[in-house]
Amino acid sequence: MPETSSTSNIQQLAVLAIDTAFDECSVALTTTAIRDVCYSKRPRKHADDVLPLVQSLLHKHQQSMASINVIAMINGPGSFTGLRIGAAVTQGLAFGTSCPVVCISSLAIMAYDSLAKSEYNNTDQRIFITVCVHARESEFYFAVYSFDSALTPIAEQRDQILDAESLKNVFKDFMLSRAEQPIPSIWIGAGQGWAHDLLVDFQSMFDEILIAPECNALLLADLAIKSFYKGLAINPEAATPVYLNDDMQYKTV
Repeated sequence: MPETSSTSNIQQLAVLAIDTAFDECSVALTTTAIRDVCYSKRPRKHADDVLPLVQSLLHKHQQSMASINVIAMINGPGSFTGLRIGAAVTQGLAFGTSCPVVCISSLAIMAYDSLAKSEYNNTDQRIFITVCVHARESEFYFAVYSFDSALTPIAEQRDQILDAESLKNVFKDFMLSRAEQPIPSIWIGAGQGWAHDLLVDFQSMFDEILIAPECNALLLADLAIKSFYKGLAINPEAATPVYLNDDMQYKTV
């Protein structure tokens, strides 16, 4: 199952992780001795709350920005406004401290959390986690992830936004493409999109359904460490949101 705070990688870096992608805002701090997260659940108040959360968390553990090695952010998909807030705060803090930045997909975080919670997390079979989150009307954020030996999510179907019928076709084609592989596959559906009226009939295609995987700053920090050690940290100016559809009217936070 996914590594926890006992893993050596998580204990080798001081990571500040910032999640403003959805309705809840969260900030996490992981160091050799600390693994903590704090939240704000005030809708549409991320811009007001995120920096106080950072300051409060650092003060609680007698840390400063000078002690941070990496800053992690979610670069999408999610709320248009929330992603912009997260990127702006991350860039400001990173420029001020000369910290590298690691960007992680919100759907990858949900896949990672789903693997940890799945009854199949110790199986030798190959696991595909299909993440689906309702975006608006008949459109959904969608991706399919498998995992490498370090339990890092690998995008088999990249993050995308699709209407319900297109999503069904893409998913069916992907499943068929994996049907003849010699290693049996486990299919896990993750995300509240699979409970939507337009997709609920697809639940029968999965070995397991996890409707409410978490996406928060502590999980973000875990994946950011994995990405950092893979050499995927970037300069602050490159830490920008990824909007799957620039014409879409995103829900604000």
